[in-house]
Amino acid sequence: MSGLRINVTKSTVSAAGRGRRALEEAATISGLPVLTLPIKYLGLPLTTKIMTRNDYEPLTTKIRNHCSHRLVKLSRMLDGSCLSSQS
Repeated sequence: MSGLRINVTKSTVSAAGRGRRALEEAATISGLPVLTLPIKYLGLPLTTKIMTRNDYEPLTTKIRNHCSHRLVKLSRMLDGSCLSSQS
């Protein structure tokens, strides 16, 4: 045994392509609540359908904004570094 345990306060049971009965049985055995699709994981919906560009938009916007802020911060650090080395 690895010693790993399921965090029951953060976990749920969900299934795609399985019958409701199997899902409820898994929930009963594990003691976890059932969560139906679509659910989100890492900001993206988990679904049985093919995702569209609109489905990915929140994540791409978040990544774009994060990169933009990091570039501004890096630029400011480099500007300050160049100014202090010229003195």
